[in-house]
Amino acid sequence: MRFSWIKPWFCVAPVVLAAACAATTLTGAWKNPVYTGGAFHKLLVVGATDSPTDRRIFEDAFAQALRAAGVDAVASYTVIAQEGKIDERRLKDAVRSQGLQGVVMTRLVRIDKQTVVTPGYASTLPSVRYRDNLYGYYATTWAPYGMPPEVREVESVVLETTLWNAADSKLVWTGTTSTFAPSNVQSATADFAQVVISELKARNLL
Repeated sequence: MRFSWIKPWFCVAPVVLAAACAATTLTGAWKNPVYTGGAFHKLLVVGATDSPTDRRIFEDAFAQALRAAGVDAVASYTVIAQEGKIDERRLKDAVRSQGLQGVVMTRLVRIDKQTVVTPGYASTLPSVRYRDNLYGYYATTWAPYGMPPEVREVESVVLETTLWNAADSKLVWTGTTSTFAPSNVQSATADFAQVVISELKARNLL
């Protein structure tokens, strides 16, 4: 399944929404209550996508963020050259050969769409005083009289990330995130990674 993060994602133009572009929020999380293995220090990062480009960009950015957090993270494409769906045997062999403790895997769940309305505005005509003066009037001609309301459809990418224990292949943690209007895979992944890493640290899994 494609992440599809490289299709035309456009942040909404107005300044009031610019800061929200590519903002990621954690919308749900669960930790296996029977897991007692402690923090993970060596992980394989897997982006479940049939796009080789998306996979490399995502895994590199996520692995880099994990390494910055003190985790020895390996992007799966560097040890598993297979594109698309990875064979179970090759995944297990990669984990074993690299001496990894677990696998952190991310997949696309859905794309949510929402309509954003930007209010318009109107300005007044230049005053008579300015209109009576050539240069005063000329300066006012550059200001628009107004802008109509703008309606745009923006999208949020919903991802599911899971953490698996390599020792017994059991699920340790799962979380769902929503990223608003991502403009590209790399910047969106960097923002996403910080949210996921903070959650895993809070759960004492990193």
